[in-house]
Amino acid sequence: MKKIKHILITLATAILLIADIAPPIVYANETNKIVNEQQEIQKAVDEIDEKLSQPINISEAELNARISEAKERYPDLTEERMKELAYQTLTPYSYRASVWDGKGVTLSEFAWVVENLIASAISGGVAGIGNLVKKRGLAAARATLSRVAKNAAIRLGIYSNWLGVILDRAFDYINIFYNVGYGLAKYVDSIDFHKNNGRINAWP
Repeated sequence: MKKIKHILITLATAILLIADIAPPIVYANETNKIVNEQQEIQKAVDEIDEKLSQPINISEAELNARISEAKERYPDLTEERMKELAYQTLTPYSYRASVWDGKGVTLSEFAWVVENLIASAISGGVAGIGNLVKKRGLAAARATLSRVAKNAAIRLGIYSNWLGVILDRAFDYINIFYNVGYGLAKYVDSIDFHKNNGRINAWP
């Protein structure tokens, strides 16, 4: 009986010790996960910012191949317009004469520029997003795509502080593995200043 009592006391003591020790260990593990995730996000953002701060070089043959692959997704854009948009947005500067003209751009125009910048700045392009998630994690992949989207808006001359806030979180709400450019464009159009009019309107 004494032996059983001794075993029970030992077990109870062990349980109490585990209960005291386990929470700090769990907390430390969760803290490390958060820190590691933030570090991966920062690395991804720094890398994409460095790439997008420079003019993008692309051969005509490579651009034609991208257009050929993408034109079925954007039937309202001619090949000439797709090429024009691509060349106009190869540099990290706005090309529009006035970003305050209020007209915005069509969903397909915005989507195509986003898609083309993804192809230029992310290894494997749109098809490489899955690999980016595996390498850096979902949060870092979303942060990278957000940076690309903001760059697209700047290069198209439609960037505003309001749109920047939207693009910061847009990839939390859309499918990043399927037609991500058009998915983003539709999402922004659904909440911009002139909702669902088929254009990205960053100002009232």
